[in-house]
Amino acid sequence: MNNRLKLSKILYKSFFAMAIVSVLLTAVSLTVAFWFVIAENVMFNLESFIRFLPGILITILFVFAICMVMAKYFTHRIIKPIENMRQNPEENLYKELIPLAETISSQQKQIKKQFQRLQIEKDKIATLIDNMSEGFILIDLDKNVLMSNNSASKLLGSSSKKILYETLDEYSCNEVVSECVDSAISGESKSGDVTIKGKALQIIANPVYSNDRQNGVICLIIDISAKKKAEKMRREFTANVTHELKTPLTSISGYAEIIASGLVKSDDIQGFAKKIHKESGRLLSLISDIMELSQLDERFSDETFAPVDLSLIANEVVEDLRSNAEKHNVKIAIDAVQSVISGDKNQIYELIYNLCDNAIRYNKPFGSVKIIVTDDDEHPCVKVADTGIGIPEKHHKRIFERFYRVDKSRSKETGGTGLGLAIVKHIAERHGGRVFLESDETGTVFTVEF
Repeated sequence: MNNRLKLSKILYKSFFAMAIVSVLLTAVSLTVAFWFVIAENVMFNLESFIRFLPGILITILFVFAICMVMAKYFTHRIIKPIENMRQNPEENLYKELIPLAETISSQQKQIKKQFQRLQIEKDKIATLIDNMSEGFILIDLDKNVLMSNNSASKLLGSSSKKILYETLDEYSCNEVVSECVDSAISGESKSGDVTIKGKALQIIANPVYSNDRQNGVICLIIDISAKKKAEKMRREFTANVTHELKTPLTSISGYAEIIASGLVKSDDIQGFAKKIHKESGRLLSLISDIMELSQLDERFSDETFAPVDLSLIANEVVEDLRSNAEKHNVKIAIDAVQSVISGDKNQIYELIYNLCDNAIRYNKPFGSVKIIVTDDDEHPCVKVADTGIGIPEKHHKRIFERFYRVDKSRSKETGGTGLGLAIVKHIAERHGGRVFLESDETGTVFTVEF
């Protein structure tokens, strides 16, 4: 655009100069003619010259005006084809400009292709960054925010609308983020952990180099709440496993030591042996449940899934637990219709068995347990209802945690491991199901909906 204006000015000045020259030539011509007239007519006087002077001036102005109009006209006419080359380089009126027009056209096409390619790459990068679950912030060496995504704003609790060149302190005033970025600006990568609005976040800041020169910092914000929770659960699980295994082992070791020392009467040996047998059985149950949970944690494939009839599994569980129910003076019954799901037969058996075993274990004398299997085509369902002691509402949220017990003394008496309901929840989730709990002082109902 500036080049076109410069060319117009040059041409206009050229034609204007030509106009001035034309006027001067006209003036000279008129002057020569005037003196020629004087030479021919000696009687010419000053009054005649004055009368003749306006005509000369008008002629000069007229010639000047015509020259100005022609200068402007020819300038526009010459410039117009060159100006049109900007829109249509291939169309021009000058053969001398054809090579230039072809070069311009070729360069325009290349620039257009490169621009489209860059736009596609830019859209790809923007889409990737905006859809990242991790927060992403690009910062220059002056701590201005050049780019950020929605995840970063949400994780850091920022109300920013991605204003270009907004400073980091305006975007987020978190000290850990600022420290990590300052370290990266100095050329050293740094990470740190911080908790914002109940979420555990990991901040990672790395310097960005271009041609061996640092020109910015990339800051990633990762939500590690699930990781922290899993680590906490593993620590608690390890501590609980250690405690739970230590208790029966200590008892077995103590009884065995007493027997080995010879301090036990022959009549009491049988009683000690029964206690050792009971504690070893509890130990085996613990180990079995722990192994079951470990296997469930590692199984992610559904290759073992096959059609499973819940009613047949429920009947099998009732038959296997009937003698145990009679031992506890509990009546067990079943009300089931055919209900087929895709699942692992052994795990479904384990799920129903654990629910029924708990219902018998924590029931009242002469109580009852009922298994109900329904199928409404959308959500096959298994319910286990008992008339037991019930579970207080304050324990409902934690009842499925590993080793969590409502009544620890009663659980120890009945031989519970504290892992049965955790296994139930694990199996239900692996089969895409949910577990619901309803309980009061008259009994408890566990519902597993697939």
